Amino acid sequence: MNNKTRKIIRVGNSLGITIPSEIIEKQQFKKDDIFNVELDENGNIVLSPVKKALPEGLRPEVLNMAHKLMGKYSEALKGLQDR
Repeated sequence: MNNKTRKIIRVGNSLGITIPSEIIEKQQFKKDDIFNVELDENGNIVLSPVKKALPEGLRPEVLNMAHKLMGKYSEALKGLQDR
């Protein structure tokens, strides 16, 4: 696959980079997929999809809702953690 040049864009209060559709289709990425973001020893950004098996009996939609709620209430949860 050829290198694709991307520009950093504003996404809400954050910055983001889009992933080319050819890569999304080839890797079968979906909305709400989770990635690890790291810098390698040369300063390159490395994205790695997190592909963990769900615990038995846990439906994916329940996990997705938990992630959304944790993001929405992250400040309140951090406050409870510090108590």
